[in-house]
Amino acid sequence: MNTAILIDGAFLRKKFHAAYKKDITAENIQKFAQDLLIKFNISNSDLHRMYYYDCAPCTAKTSTPVMNRAFLFEKTPQYVAGIALLMDKL
Repeated sequence: MNTAILIDGAFLRKKFHAAYKKDITAENIQKFAQDLLIKFNISNSDLHRMYYYDCAPCTAKTSTPVMNRAFLFEKTPQYVAGIALLMDKL
């Protein structure tokens, strides 16, 4: 039986950070994918495809609701970590 696996990048990043208190790396994602195959006993011949999907971090410029100060998402640690992850090669 062919199996397709979809991995939601944003969800995985949040759960990984909550569990390990650090940002996820491409190597962590690769190990997670391999562990999924082992956990559910899926052989390479049974695996049709495995997709990891995510989007680039938000680059919007907005303002804070209470103080009405400019807020740039590009200046946040989450943005920097998200870009670093997307630029990392598996």
